[in-house]
Amino acid sequence: MNQRLINVALIFPAFSFAHEIPDISNEWNHRVEKFQEHLVSNKCSGAIQESKTLLEIDPASTEAMFYLYYSSKKCGSELPEWLGKPTSWPNGSVKDRYYIDLAQTLGSERR
Repeated sequence: MNQRLINVALIFPAFSFAHEIPDISNEWNHRVEKFQEHLVSNKCSGAIQESKTLLEIDPASTEAMFYLYYSSKKCGSELPEWLGKPTSWPNGSVKDRYYIDLAQTLGSERR
């Protein structure tokens, strides 16, 4: 009987919070939305700042690296030297390679 109570006490909290989105995910989603709002409104400095904030949340995110790359290119700003070339970004997943490919395509366009 005691073992059953202990099992319930340990398992119940895990299920009660499993449906909630972690705060960091909410913050990430909010920042992506703000980035997009700035970009479509041609508020370059805001878009660049939001992409930098995303990189503070996850410094290895190729998504955030692409956002900084794209907003800098779109706004005619100099790319930060530390960002490096897209070929130097992490490429362990399909999502990583997707953002690298987008950045490389964007970088090869002539304006």
